[in-house]
Amino acid sequence: MGLLGRLFTTFLVLGLSAACARASGPGKLREPVALSTAGPKPDAASRPPDRAGTKAFIWKATRAGEQTKTVYLVGSVHVGRSDWYPLDPVFHRAYEESEALVVEVDLTQTDPAQMQAILAEYAVLEGGKTLRDVLSEPTWQRLTAYCREKRMNLEALELLEPWFLSMTIVLARYAEQGYTQPGIDAHFLSLGDKTVLALESLRYQLELFDNFEPEIQELLLLDAMEGHLQTGGDLGGLAQAWSEGDAGAIARMLEVEEEDPKLAPLREKLIDERNRNMGAGIEKILETRDTVLVVVGAGHVVGRGGLVDLLGRRGFEVVQLRRVGSR
Repeated sequence: MGLLGRLFTTFLVLGLSAACARASGPGKLREPVALSTAGPKPDAASRPPDRAGTKAFIWKATRAGEQTKTVYLVGSVHVGRSDWYPLDPVFHRAYEESEALVVEVDLTQTDPAQMQAILAEYAVLEGGKTLRDVLSEPTWQRLTAYCREKRMNLEALELLEPWFLSMTIVLARYAEQGYTQPGIDAHFLSLGDKTVLALESLRYQLELFDNFEPEIQELLLLDAMEGHLQTGGDLGGLAQAWSEGDAGAIARMLEVEEEDPKLAPLREKLIDERNRNMGAGIEKILETRDTVLVVVGAGHVVGRGGLVDLLGRRGFEVVQLRRVGSR
């Protein structure tokens, strides 16, 4: 997988809302799967061992003043496995102590028909064009062969924007590896007993991709197809880093501009600019609330210019929390 594809895949899983990720997964452009209010419940034998005392992918940011402000910051992976649940109690204690749940996008209050209309607006090619019209001949032939290999109905896909088809292919690969459960943000949204505040909108997130130049979209599609044929894939490394609370590993996955400076503007648009906007949005929310749980893509939480870094610069004392075990 090329660097562009690596950035795209990492962003899709760690830097995008569950709403957008679910919308572009297998079964795209249909009503989204309803979230279970109980969350996935694997049997005891399938659960990973207790790791009390090890780092969890959650931070507590506190700023003293006339009124102490506290932000619990959870980095989400937007597709999940059944053996991740139930989460360690450290996550749910933060949830219980918070006045509100803050996420990237909240679809729980969105009418399914409205969401379908928004998806169609961005995910479908305009002017009656098809993928055959917008892709180069070599890429079109590669897509034709790919669909034949995967027994996919090309006719059902040919009206989709290349970036949206890329997402669909990437998420289908992860589904094959067992990542079929709601991600961390979707899990908290499914609990349904907190005020939910959103930092972004589905329309905004879809526009990020829809504004990609045609050449970038075609490269993403090629990378998605080639990555789909590789054995194993790269989500295992992402999931392991999240499970181990390894902030450095997640941050390194997004530092692609060090290997190819031409990708720096893309990272700026997909990650850094949004981090700054999210930081400002969290500050705005804290004007009227004292304690909140923020659950956003893990790629927005760690590394240079991540929310941990930004909150630290805004006067918060930030500490990474540890698992308490006995889930």
